Order: sequence, then structure tokens, then C-alpha cells
Amino acid sequence: MTSERDLVCSTGTMPAAVGRRYHDIEAVRDVAVSIPVRAVEVVLHPDWRPGIPPRSEQPDPPAFSPDYCPDEIVERMGASGNDGGFRVSSVHANRDLGAFLSSADPSDRKTGSKILLDAVKVAEGFGANTVVMHLWDSWSADTRIREAAAVLTDTSSVNRSVVISVENIPVSARGPAQIEIMRMLDQLLPDRIGFTLDLSWSSMYDNLCELAQLLPRVNNVHVQGRLSSDERGPQLIPRIGNLDLESAIRLLRRKGYNQQWTLELNRPRDITDFRVALDYLARVVQ
Repeated sequence: MTSERDLVCSTGTMPAAVGRRYHDIEAVRDVAVSIPVRAVEVVLHPDWRPGIPPRSEQPDPPAFSPDYCPDEIVERMGASGNDGGFRVSSVHANRDLGAFLSSADPSDRKTGSKILLDAVKVAEGFGANTVVMHLWDSWSADTRIREAAAVLTDTSSVNRSVVISVENIPVSARGPAQIEIMRMLDQLLPDRIGFTLDLSWSSMYDNLCELAQLLPRVNNVHVQGRLSSDERGPQLIPRIGNLDLESAIRLLRRKGYNQQWTLELNRPRDITDFRVALDYLARVVQ
């Protein structure tokens, strides 16, 4: 059986549920305490990062968001699982991290290592055990997987109390397909580094069965999708592609997966959408 400690909610779209901007850290905290979830995955935004401008275009200009160092993020979120509030189970590093780590410029890769270590510091401050990361740039013509993997290997050796977990994000570069990259990383990366399996990105490539072969390394599954409804009631459908998320979850359960499930809710209209989606997911993963 899946315990409530295994069901986690991403903070990425929480502000949208109350009409606030995505980088509003107080809105994240307010929504997190008002929905029925004990744990969250805190999404770090490049907009918050002091001294290192976002590498990719963000929805808002950087000046619209305050800068936060790792300690300030922890303080402002105010998470606590001991007083009826929420705890932080995992942290999602800045989504532009892969653009630094897979850059041809060694100084960019060094900056990427610092960004990753800052995410680990945030996780430590929360008492979280996992940092989810993007290892390559989804929009780049070259993933430079070997170079990025070498930086990650070195960086991950600095602190082994937090598990770094590489997500199966989309690939634009010509060359190896997404599943081939994940298999390559399974060979290149030390065992201390895990994988995060995003079901919407798997749906995009129709490769769930192939990715499921890497389950021994998977420590987080992103159930990314938006709410829909039919005669069966509420359900989640993937961001892209035609994967049946409920069937996918049950397949992973049958294959023995019993670690973290993380709801990434697309297009929430209000807080009720989070409550409905979490109730649905709690029933499916049992």
C-alpha cells in the first residue's frame, strides 16, 4: 500500500490557483497549507536566483520577482510537518539548470554546478531528501550528455545526504532519443543518482514500457496532467500525448514501484482543482 507520505504535490502551479504569479513564494505557502497534502515538492524558479539571470525566457521579466538566497526560500516557505502543516519531501532545481550543465562553455557548466548545489542547500534546509533536476536543455540542438553527466557526477559527490534525481525531459537535439539518453545515463552516472519519471513526457514519446525497465533507479514519479471528467468522474489526462495515466500508474505499481508520487497539476482553476486531483491520485496509487 502507498502511504500518505508517498503522495506529494508540486508547488509549481499553486499560485495560479489563487490568481497570483508563478514566482509568488507567499502564494505557494498559502495554497500548500490549504490543500489536503502532507508533503510538497518545492519548485525553484530562475526568477528568484540572485546574481545569475535566467538562461531561458521566463513568463515574467526578472525584475518582477524578488531575489531569494537558499536560506530565504526556506524561511519564507515556513514549512513544518510537525504542527499540522506541510513538509517538503523534494525540491525541483531551476528549470534552466540543463542549459548551464550541457553548455559548451566550461564556465557555464561551473555555474550550473553552483546552481545545483544551491538547490541541495534548499533541500537540506527543508529536511528534504531529493533534488529533481533537468540535465540538458530541451530546446538545444546538442544535449552534450557526457559533459553534463561528468559535472553532475562531481557535484553529487559534495553532499550525499540528498539524492539528486534526473528527469526524463523532452529532447530537441538530433541524435539519441529520450529513452536512449536515459539508458546512457544509467550507465554513466553513479548509483547514488536517481531518476524522476515524468508521465507526461513519457506520453509525449510513447515510451513508458521502455522507461519502466529503469525502475530500480526511479525514486520519483511526476504525475503531470490536467483535470478532466467523464462518466467515470474526475481524472487526470497528460499534458501531451494519449497515455492513460491511471493505467500507467497501475503498471508501475505492478512492476514494484513504491516510492514518491508527485502531482504536477496543469492549469488549475482554483484550490478545489488541487483537492479533487489529489483525492483522485490518492485512490489510484493505492
